[in-house]
Amino acid sequence: MIINLVTNVGGFPHGMAPVHRQKMIAKALICSGYIIKIYTNTLVNNDYNTLPYGSHEGIDFYYLHGMTKLNVSKLYKWYLYIKGIVVLFGIIKKFDPKNDLVYLYSQGSPFNIFVIIYCKIFKIKIIQEINEWYHRQLKRHIETLISEGPMIKWSDGAIVISRNINKKVIKINPEIKTIIIPVLEDACQYQYLKPIENNSVRYCFWMGEVDTYLLDIESIVKALAKVFQRGHTLDFFISGPYNVVSAIRIFEVAAIVGFPSNHIYLLGYLSEDRLLELCRNSYLYILPLLNDERSSSRFPTKVATFMFCGRPLIICPIGDLDEMLRDGENVLFFIPGDVDSLTEKIILLINDELLYNRICENTYKFANTFFNYKEYSNRLNDFVLKVMDK
Repeated sequence: MIINLVTNVGGFPHGMAPVHRQKMIAKALICSGYIIKIYTNTLVNNDYNTLPYGSHEGIDFYYLHGMTKLNVSKLYKWYLYIKGIVVLFGIIKKFDPKNDLVYLYSQGSPFNIFVIIYCKIFKIKIIQEINEWYHRQLKRHIETLISEGPMIKWSDGAIVISRNINKKVIKINPEIKTIIIPVLEDACQYQYLKPIENNSVRYCFWMGEVDTYLLDIESIVKALAKVFQRGHTLDFFISGPYNVVSAIRIFEVAAIVGFPSNHIYLLGYLSEDRLLELCRNSYLYILPLLNDERSSSRFPTKVATFMFCGRPLIICPIGDLDEMLRDGENVLFFIPGDVDSLTEKIILLINDELLYNRICENTYKFANTFFNYKEYSNRLNDFVLKVMDK
């Protein structure tokens, strides 16, 4: 059987969290003997993606509009978007309803509607990826209409990232088949990662889309400032794309709270090898979450990456994270939005070497059990078979 992953979110094979999610689910399905093909209609430029089609780790991929250099005008991007939709129609038309399944990663975008309609026309079963749920919180009316309408009501199955989202999906469509898959990682790429010998620089590491999570970064800066004022210095390494406005804001906040600017490093978008190297050699990781609908529904991809690297993660007990992780055993929890609470957890790790080492040991063990993509291969196989038999 062929599983055709169709998306307009992120490029391939390199990209941010959505691309990583696509890759890990694909690799888990490959373990069950499926052939995976990825068709992307992304309009986001990534200099590391240079081929419009090819194969990566056993996954064939194709750019529907035929372009990888996407730093083009908005008008030309509209042309590429429409071209990709037209090309996709011809591709899905050739699918065999008995041997092809579409796994759609588009969330609540209009692209989702086009793919669903194509699949309905040619009687192709369709599975949705649903790993975010904040359209109502942000009052995105069109996205809400799509997400809670055709995206769920017209699909045969859904791969959801949390129990919270799963409940909402089942409530909207009791007939849909669902499977809960948390963030996944490839354990093999972490087995041979080694720390830098005699690394004297202790730093906190954060990665993601800086502009989107600017408030999270600001709260980390504020906590590190309080730690600095109590006699402990940690550098702050920030990986991910950002604009000038965000960079200025970060250094403005640092100046206000008294955290030296020479201890902040805005690294931009990094290669996967460099990213893993910096993750592995971090002293600790901090992942703030708000006590809102979005945070209670999501499961940040970086949780798996950080825990596989075997360094302490300080995070908020929100949603599925509160149920899966254990405070003082494999992570440290701090109160959402409370800079003082975060500060105390950082100080605790610095002062308690036994606690620090215990969490380092337990975090990898936990990740290898719950976030290893191979552990979900059989479950995904059973799920696909149920969808095809529906």
